[in-house]
Amino acid sequence: MQNNSDEFEKLSQQLADILNAVSDSVIMHTSALRMMWANQSAVDSFGTEISDMTGQYCYNLWHNRSAPCEPCPVLKSFKTGEPENVQISTPKGMIWDLKTIPVKDKQGKVINVIEIGRDITKHRKLEDQLRHSQKMEAIGTLTGGIAHDFNNILTAIMGYTGILQMKMGRDDPLRINLDQILASSERAATLVRSLLTFSRKQASNLEQVDLNELIKRVERLLSRIIGEDIELRVITPPPSAPPLNLRGGWGELIVVADTLHIEQVLMNLAANARDAMPDGGLLNIETGLVEFDEEYEKIHGYGKPGMYALIAVTDGGCGMDEETRLRIFEPFFTTKEAGRGTGLGLSIVYGIIKQHNGYINCYSEPGKGTTFKVYLPIAAVNSGMRIADISGSDASRTKSALAGTETVLVAEDEEVVRKLVKEILEEFGYQVIEAVDGEDAINKFMDNKDGIGVVFLDMIMPKMSGEEACEIIKKIKPEMKVLFSSGYPEDFLSRRSIGDVSKGELNFIIKPVSPTELLKKVRGLLDTDRKQ
Repeated sequence: MQNNSDEFEKLSQQLADILNAVSDSVIMHTSALRMMWANQSAVDSFGTEISDMTGQYCYNLWHNRSAPCEPCPVLKSFKTGEPENVQISTPKGMIWDLKTIPVKDKQGKVINVIEIGRDITKHRKLEDQLRHSQKMEAIGTLTGGIAHDFNNILTAIMGYTGILQMKMGRDDPLRINLDQILASSERAATLVRSLLTFSRKQASNLEQVDLNELIKRVERLLSRIIGEDIELRVITPPPSAPPLNLRGGWGELIVVADTLHIEQVLMNLAANARDAMPDGGLLNIETGLVEFDEEYEKIHGYGKPGMYALIAVTDGGCGMDEETRLRIFEPFFTTKEAGRGTGLGLSIVYGIIKQHNGYINCYSEPGKGTTFKVYLPIAAVNSGMRIADISGSDASRTKSALAGTETVLVAEDEEVVRKLVKEILEEFGYQVIEAVDGEDAINKFMDNKDGIGVVFLDMIMPKMSGEEACEIIKKIKPEMKVLFSSGYPEDFLSRRSIGDVSKGELNFIIKPVSPTELLKKVRGLLDTDRKQ
């Protein structure tokens, strides 16, 4: 008898050891829904001792409730005699996957229920991050494509308007109508640039920037944006602060960024805070230095390990619920009244930060305000990083200096754009040969290669792209000057194999393009040959 008892205790201890080694939480419940046993993982998750758990109600200890949760898988298993599986959230924001196993006597009556719980909080956050990232990428691709096509339309509108302005006297009564058309077109072009920024296809002029200095520079502008009834408080480190290399410290926050784009981020976030505080309040902008490690990435689903400059923008406004918070970076999503805003402000912010290899998070609760946290990778000062410097042509050239008699091959599949470019060039004395696609451009070039001074190539064309046509033309005549055009910006071309705009390896003009800008580019290429 004693041997049997000893053997039972030994087996019980072995079973307890096995269950304690399991990473999942294992709890046995009585029919009164009291906990009678728990493994070590369950004890650790409750943050208590097993002696304090025994005899307690799960819903009281874990959820601070006086009655079972709804739904309670343990209660349901007692009633049905069947296993159950549910996912629940705790008041602390944790998400648990719960499975129950009924324990029955010989008569089939459920006498106990074993509950197995797994903390899936990290997993769920990673899933949400991935889902959000995929959705935003798909929207970005769509908006980038729309922007490209729309730029072709704007090129025709702005181009022909520019031609009429050139031919029309300054005192002509119809000139004001043309001015209005051009102004509206330029506003549309600004909207397109915003879409390109969101889709991360807008080129950036990168340089080393001290975020603290930048914020101080735009502080007055931000004050005007938010109005007099909102107090702006900027918290940046003092000049005597510790240097950057101190973990978690202050100091200069040097990042490689486009200054205008970061200013746009600050202005959009300030405007968003203003709209959230119609009765006034306090807007805090605070900077700091943080470090992401591998554990941070595992928990949050983002954050490549390294040092980051932090910009935290906090308002005391109305806040937002979780459903709204999850959608705020979607383009054209807005909670504002019709006619108030485009719904692009925060989506542009999202696109800019992603373009800078950074991250942005939003924390908000209804009635408790909102905090946006922007993270930008820290750059080592004087790291030798090349700074993109894309400069335009000399804007002071006179109209006569833009004219010429040379021959330009224009390859553009959009007929309205092709005819526009032809009319502009011919108006200023140039000879134009038209090509409707890449293959046609090659054929026309072969027939006229000795007389052509510049080849104008649209990047995206049927049958043969501008890239492919350029490669063949360069093989035939390596010194030939090529001017690329596209509704996509410079970095789209730079990702191809034909060269880098910022290094001067490509000549590029982005649609929509004004007649003057087109003429400056063509004349500049031809004059380069003259100087050599």
